[in-house]
Amino acid sequence: MSRSDLIALAIAAALSGGAAFAGGLAESAAPSAGPVAPAAPVADWSGGYAGLSFGAGTATDSAADHDLSVLGAHGGYRVDTGPLVYGGELQYARQDIDTAASEQTSLRLKGAVGYDAGRLLPYVVVGLSSLAYEDDSGSGTLYGLGADFAVSDRVTVGAEYLMETSEDLFAGQEVEASDVSLRASFNF
Repeated sequence: MSRSDLIALAIAAALSGGAAFAGGLAESAAPSAGPVAPAAPVADWSGGYAGLSFGAGTATDSAADHDLSVLGAHGGYRVDTGPLVYGGELQYARQDIDTAASEQTSLRLKGAVGYDAGRLLPYVVVGLSSLAYEDDSGSGTLYGLGADFAVSDRVTVGAEYLMETSEDLFAGQEVEASDVSLRASFNF
């Protein structure tokens, strides 16, 4: 390389480096990318699920108040429409009564509406129930509230409070039962 080639190369390097600092050392403003898209939802509550529940409660009839322990199995389907989640559930619950030798069972058909808060789903529930105790049976209504938490895409845990009323059990007397249950479900 000749001496004139080295001088030309040095001048070219000096001129191109100067162009990079033409605005000074201050950071330049990044060009605007336009509006930012909303973040994708953290949890999708749509689909089927099945699980188990365990809880405790009380039942009141015309004779007395009774303590209950409740063991149940449930299955249902939800549709996540964005902020609201709708669903239906069928639950079988066995209720052991502290003052009785027998247990009461109930089959519950529930409808629920909840708010999609990411991994948390608080909801309200209403429904119908079919109760059986020894040789007697009756139908009733129920309402309550609960919340589920998505541990993962496949597993949720939660708690639910239900108030159940039957007017045609035990020769037509009204029976009210309330229970609080912890729930675990597998989503599919």
